[in-house]
Amino acid sequence: MCIIAACPPGTTPDERDLDVACSNNPDGFGWAIATRTRMITHRTMSANEAMDTFLTIRGQCPKSPALFHARIATHSAVNLAGCHPFPIGDDRTMMAHNGILYQCEPGPYDPRSDSAVLAEDIIPRNGGIASIVAHRDKWGEWIGKNNKLVFVSSVPGVQKLTIVNEQAGEWDGGIWWSNSGYIYDWQTWKRQPIVGSSHVWAKCGLCLSYGMVHEVEGMDLCGTCRGQLGFVASVDPLDLQYCDACGCQTPTRDLMEYRGEVICADCDHSIMTSIGGK
Repeated sequence: MCIIAACPPGTTPDERDLDVACSNNPDGFGWAIATRTRMITHRTMSANEAMDTFLTIRGQCPKSPALFHARIATHSAVNLAGCHPFPIGDDRTMMAHNGILYQCEPGPYDPRSDSAVLAEDIIPRNGGIASIVAHRDKWGEWIGKNNKLVFVSSVPGVQKLTIVNEQAGEWDGGIWWSNSGYIYDWQTWKRQPIVGSSHVWAKCGLCLSYGMVHEVEGMDLCGTCRGQLGFVASVDPLDLQYCDACGCQTPTRDLMEYRGEVICADCDHSIMTSIGGK
């Protein structure tokens, strides 16, 4: 199904929302930022790379419109060529798509996705980005209400951020999302436990922070709250640090170094288990 985050000038998605969006849509990632003079874009198969590069460049260009896309493949292979966004005519306008375009089915020997066919063939032959901006509702009717498109453009005189079928998505904190796949529902959705560990990434039921939690008497609690409630030995705040791998707050004495990072015992056990160690 995929998901798109459309970012008007001055807005940036929360990293946690991007992380959840990528976890729910793991088949490729990409982003584009349209400055006044050029288009900056990147596509990758790595969620971490996509988020890191996007947030870094976004921090340098906060007043430019931007989009971020995470993919679930419905057409074409799961590879870099299938990642969004796609250029419209040239590299000054980029498009991301959420949905399935049955009217853009590629031919039997065409390895592209339906989204690529729309961006590379159909839109350029029918007026390009100028047509999208001028006839946004007509394009929305043609692609169908279950499909959504986001365009960012650095073409002079053209609207910089355009959303087609905007009503089918939702605004949250100044960001338009094409669906709710970015929302972390800690009551029903959790990441799988780290290998060899009873901890999961979730929301602490006491302090409401996100991180590595452990279930105690029916409630998910982070390490700090477990200590405050007496379930683990309390630790002076000055003796607490964050694990570089899972982000949980851990007593300094329980941390160790692994390949230049400081990690907790749970992550150390997970790494050793995954590589066939202890």
